[in-house]
Amino acid sequence: MTFTASVPSRIGTRAALAGALLAALATASCNTAMNAPVKPEALDGTVYAAPLNTAELSKHSCGAPIIAYRNLIDRDVRTGFLSQSVYDRIAPQIASAASTCVAGNDAAAIASLRATKRQFGYPV
Repeated sequence: MTFTASVPSRIGTRAALAGALLAALATASCNTAMNAPVKPEALDGTVYAAPLNTAELSKHSCGAPIIAYRNLIDRDVRTGFLSQSVYDRIAPQIASAASTCVAGNDAAAIASLRATKRQFGYPV
């Protein structure tokens, strides 16, 4: 009888040890993710270009489309539709168009904006 009584207790002990091991592994994996170092950049990892001077741009007819396109690519990179590397190539071109616009050359600014949109596959 003693032999029969000890077999279930060994199975119960093994099951308890296996459960404790699984719980420890699950807890360890959760703690590893929670204790990962946080980068000093934005939470989503996106690095945005310098803001446009919207007050100055809004005084010109070319300003609204430039602001709208910049807002669009900011949103696209934030949502993952646009990669950070492509964003880093588009943003300086938008800044250049914005400078041209603020300088008073509306036609050249719009032409530059259209060329950038066309180059990166955005509708013109």
